[in-house]
Amino acid sequence: MKKVSLLFVTLFTSGYLYADESEKLGMAEPEVVKNYYEYCIEIKAEEDELEPHILGCVNTQLKESGFDLFKTYRDIIAHIKTGDE
Repeated sequence: MKKVSLLFVTLFTSGYLYADESEKLGMAEPEVVKNYYEYCIEIKAEEDELEPHILGCVNTQLKESGFDLFKTYRDIIAHIKTGDE
């Protein structure tokens, strides 16, 4: 029983450490955001409005990866364009 408890505590604690590290990633590289953008375009349903769908979808991908989120659709596009320069 002690081994199981120790294993659980170790996994639980390391999960928090991983989350803390991922919170420090900051802004994703433009290429990463572009890949998420293209993925979100592919899965968009016809009835979904483009900008709200992309903003929500890209931010979901970024959040799961530990990156900062965007406030607007235009911010996403502007960030992607910085990688094209």
